[in-house]
Amino acid sequence: MAKKLKAAVIGTGMGRFHARSYAANKKVDLVALCDLNKPEAEWLAGELGVPHVFDNYAQMLDSVKLDIVSVVVPNHLHAPMTLDALERGIHVLCEKPLATTVADGEAMVALAEKQNLRLMVNLCSRFDPVNATVAKMVRDGDLGEVYYVRGGMMRRRGTPRLDFDSSGDLGRGAWFVQAEKAGGGALMDIGVHILDLCWWLAGCPAPVAVSGATFPDFRQAEFAKQKVRGDVDNGAAATIRCENGAQIFFEATWASNMKDEHYCKVYGTKAGASAMGEAMFYTTKAGKPADKPITPIPGITKDSYEHFVDAVLDPSIELNASGAGGLTILRILDAIRQAGRDGADTYLCDCCC
Repeated sequence: MAKKLKAAVIGTGMGRFHARSYAANKKVDLVALCDLNKPEAEWLAGELGVPHVFDNYAQMLDSVKLDIVSVVVPNHLHAPMTLDALERGIHVLCEKPLATTVADGEAMVALAEKQNLRLMVNLCSRFDPVNATVAKMVRDGDLGEVYYVRGGMMRRRGTPRLDFDSSGDLGRGAWFVQAEKAGGGALMDIGVHILDLCWWLAGCPAPVAVSGATFPDFRQAEFAKQKVRGDVDNGAAATIRCENGAQIFFEATWASNMKDEHYCKVYGTKAGASAMGEAMFYTTKAGKPADKPITPIPGITKDSYEHFVDAVLDPSIELNASGAGGLTILRILDAIRQAGRDGADTYLCDCCC
């Protein structure tokens, strides 16, 4: 068997998903975990049989020989930790969003290209079998020309810190609701997932202009009761106009006073399709409307962590959710923040796709 990739994970909250996938992958040797909460990292290391545990990521990068690292930390730390790993010649799987500022994202992509290293963003909706099947249908022309995609991640109640177990792996940190660390609220947390899925299923057209709004959080009294400062959006909605004429609409919120709704619908000139939840293909047969359930193609996709490993081992594999694609999504997110702040459309140019 070929040499195993030496892997590490920085962050043991959501990083547990990365670590458990690496530990189960026969092509990987998970050798180190790092978290400021060292007892938690030691607990996870014990579960997975990881030999090295750190509470200082730079010390880990300097003292353990690594091929790949997952960066699974508060958003404002994505850029410095990723840049430090890339400088040391280590391939990086970075949690979403790529960064909190476009300038940081540009620096990350540029350094990965300079170092000839893989930089991937963990936009995991692309790796769902239903979504991957719809994407293949789009690329095979089954829908004709895609002219409109709309999607949403609308939670009734799902605000980080308020609605998740403080000892779990989701939304437990106060940083989620603080702008200087998160870069935004629901927009940068779950909005990035549905925006990326819509853009990917549209065929990744170059974005030209954004019209959008962000919504203030109405749960301030609950934050105050927990003695937590929250200064980010509770949700956002936006329309993105693309260079090829296609339009994308998405919406996302942590708390809506409505039932949960997760959807993504793709409109084409020949047919339509829905991903997430109810997966259906809408077309015509003998000139009449015809609907049929979408059955995921067996083996069409691996999980994001396994795809990253395979892409590092084989440079010929096209990297799904690349740093360059994540940078385009970050530019759109930034435009939505600007539109929400200024109340005016934001125009984009020279976006990498």
